[in-house]
Amino acid sequence: MLLNGDVVLYMKERGFVAYDIILGWNCPLDNALGQNDVVFVQESGKFRESHAYATMEPMKTLFSEDNDYPSNQLLELGLRR
Repeated sequence: MLLNGDVVLYMKERGFVAYDIILGWNCPLDNALGQNDVVFVQESGKFRESHAYATMEPMKTLFSEDNDYPSNQLLELGLRR
């Protein structure tokens, strides 16, 4: 049985890195994670050109007064209104 770490290492040795984890299925006996799908991309490819999480404009919109997010999240992110 392959474990996530084995697959990630195998792909890393071939120039790929984990980009996203989607879908997971739990084992019916103990509810532990039994399987998940991982998307891999080339380590030096287009999808890895930027490591930015978000630009300031979408963040300002996301945390504007018109949204339902708690204002204390603004403080945690260091954003000011």
